[in-house]
Amino acid sequence: GSVANDRSRSFATDFGDRLRLPSSVPSAPFLHDLNARVFYVPQRPYLAHGSLRDQVTYPEVCGKKRDAALDARVLEALRTVNLLKLVSDAEPGRAGGLDVTKHDWADVLSGGEKQRIGLARVFFRAPRCAVLDEATSAVNPDEEALFYQRLATLGVTVFSIAHRPELERFHHKKLTLLADGTGGWTLEDIRKER
Repeated sequence: GSVANDRSRSFATDFGDRLRLPSSVPSAPFLHDLNARVFYVPQRPYLAHGSLRDQVTYPEVCGKKRDAALDARVLEALRTVNLLKLVSDAEPGRAGGLDVTKHDWADVLSGGEKQRIGLARVFFRAPRCAVLDEATSAVNPDEEALFYQRLATLGVTVFSIAHRPELERFHHKKLTLLADGTGGWTLEDIRKER
């Protein structure tokens, strides 16, 4: 994986949670299925209107569709990011589980829980590459390490955009974009003996 340290942050753009190419980009075999191979997680992930299941499967929305295999993947993603408690937090007398729907998830979840939802989306999809833009800044360091280790175990190449040098321990290379107007950059090997 690589960690990008951009001093200006001027290029950082919120793609939503999916990388979208303009219609002017011609279709090519290497671009086929790009969204299944690259997944972007911003510092503040968008929280969809809908069920807990919909939060994890976003940008696809499942609605009332029930699928045992899909639900097992969603539950595993929530378990990986320590959010299974949301499954059991249904109000008395109402449907619970993955069908839990909050009026506004952004008001219900803490900053760390919102970031965990973003990470759950990565674990749910297991893309080839994940771009994490300050995506773990509100997560405690011990759990952050476990998430990065799990991503490595799954074979996900992680690109972290961050200002925190602590993230370097999870990466092999560091890309620094220079904010001097030249478009310059440096790439350095930061592997440390572990």
